[in-house]
Amino acid sequence: MKTSLLGLSCDEIAELINVPQKFRARQLYNAFYTGRKESFDVIIDIPLSLRKELSDKFAIYTATVDTVLEDDGNKKIRLKLQDGLYTESVLLQDGTGRQTICISSQCGCKMGCRFCRTADMGFQRNLTSGEILEQFMLMKKLAGKISNIVFMGMGEPFDNRENLFRAITILNDPKGIGLGSRKMTVSTCGLVDGIRTLADYRHEIRLAVSLNSAIEEKRRQIMPITNRYSLKELKDALLYYQQQTGKRFTFEYVLIADFNIGAEDAKALIDFISGLSVLVNLIPWNTVEGKPFTTPDRQAIMDFCRILDRADVNYTLRKKKGFGISGACGQLAYKGKKQDK
Repeated sequence: MKTSLLGLSCDEIAELINVPQKFRARQLYNAFYTGRKESFDVIIDIPLSLRKELSDKFAIYTATVDTVLEDDGNKKIRLKLQDGLYTESVLLQDGTGRQTICISSQCGCKMGCRFCRTADMGFQRNLTSGEILEQFMLMKKLAGKISNIVFMGMGEPFDNRENLFRAITILNDPKGIGLGSRKMTVSTCGLVDGIRTLADYRHEIRLAVSLNSAIEEKRRQIMPITNRYSLKELKDALLYYQQQTGKRFTFEYVLIADFNIGAEDAKALIDFISGLSVLVNLIPWNTVEGKPFTTPDRQAIMDFCRILDRADVNYTLRKKKGFGISGACGQLAYKGKKQDK
């Protein structure tokens, strides 16, 4: 397998290719991100001999698009990685035509959230910073302008923190991809140390947290991360994030019938968000085969929302997007290496 130069800084490229002319690294960096070059052969401001040497030793793109699924303007791509593993990315389109990509940070996931299909894969490995960037660049080639990024595909982004932030740096770099930091969101199941790291990060990356219950025992039943970080520890980290950034964040709250949608659940949520500047994103559970859950009916959802209304909770109720291509929240998964089409 070849080493990809994607996802590296100019200094790291210079060190890796080991050529006397240090400016060559900047030329390559510009070619990858400004010029959108996918092969060393077409980077014509690099001497032919160096292009051949680079082609023999290194790669730009290491993943290939294996499958593309489309439904009502939404797209899902499955990428085959160099080692035969697969990861998936989803592009969601809103009513105005604005496109948001959900990017994976791992193959599989070790967090074990019971309502999520990705958990069934187990953890296979972290993605490199280059593999994270390839998802954005290959989807952009397929779908055109991408307005926003959410790191909430396969895996827990803060469990692959080094590669996540390396990719974010290049995405945000005006000499790289040049996407504004406010256009990027990291979605976590609640890794407290990751939240604190993001709070101290110099860029204004947005934060979303998968909460799903503000009752400790209930959250523990569906989200094992609660055994590691209590709700109190989570709230303390979120208060720190708020103090450091002055920014509002989002709670993702998956609505599961007969589990977290009763009056006591709504009241616990209202108590938990006290003192936090937060938008609660209510997500009716997306059906995953083999999971012991059901999606609540409309009446149960409206009853839950009415309690939030009376407490002036700032919330949205998400419409289903990507469900027809198994690209909705909690539906991304690919078990092991692919054997057939």
